[in-house]
Amino acid sequence: MLGSVHTSCKDCIFAIYDDKTQVSCQFDKIEKLKKNGLDIVDSYDDDKEFFVINNHACMTYREKSFLKDRTLEEAKVEARERSSVRVGCLILIKENNWLNDNDIVKTIDSICNQTKQFSEVIFCANPEVQPSRIMKILNDKKVKFKWSIRHILDDEYVGDVSINIAMQKTNCIYMSVFNSNYSIPKTFVEEIDFALNDKMERFLLLEPVDSENNGLTFQSFVFNVLRGNEEATIKDNEEKTANTIVEKIKYVATSQNLISMIKKCEEICTCMKSQG
Repeated sequence: MLGSVHTSCKDCIFAIYDDKTQVSCQFDKIEKLKKNGLDIVDSYDDDKEFFVINNHACMTYREKSFLKDRTLEEAKVEARERSSVRVGCLILIKENNWLNDNDIVKTIDSICNQTKQFSEVIFCANPEVQPSRIMKILNDKKVKFKWSIRHILDDEYVGDVSINIAMQKTNCIYMSVFNSNYSIPKTFVEEIDFALNDKMERFLLLEPVDSENNGLTFQSFVFNVLRGNEEATIKDNEEKTANTIVEKIKYVATSQNLISMIKKCEEICTCMKSQG
């Protein structure tokens, strides 16, 4: 039975046919998706035999109209570029890592040097931090990435709970968390995009590489549905509290047999292997 979200390859310009039977895809997605456990349904009508990808929205699906003024190869390149996943970056600026401007300059430089840029960068500052200091550094460096500042004024929302405030207005599909004294490897975003769009891997959560939550990456929708890092009560063998998004996602993944969709950050982003 098809889910509410699915993609029929029938009219996609990147579907490869042998006569009237689809055998593959220009992006080689069918075999990759099968390998990663997705349901590929063999379908047909009076015209063709084709694949339907169940419970998955193919981001490179394009109909014939997309070929206007483009060769197939040009269309393939553009479709891939447009399908790049929107990864946001959340920089936590806490009192204990705001010792001098060099700390955050290092982090900002590492964002500027990304081989594939974050869709959005949110600086989440504790009450002790002056937003004007951050703004001055960003303006002096004339950064080209999209940025905003969330200044936390309520002491009850400092630290990891402040992520809940920062996540309220993001349009990013995934969000990655770092502290303001952390240098992000330059291929971080590129490797996430490659894993999702070229290797067709899937994940709900990437666990951080250290105790400071550097590299923590999650789906924004899941974070907001589970109310992020707000305290919650979960029922396992016994009733207990879950205070972080990591604990909540692990609980949901275990109960729904989705534990394979929780990975260590360095499994997807090999550039992070030496960062822990």
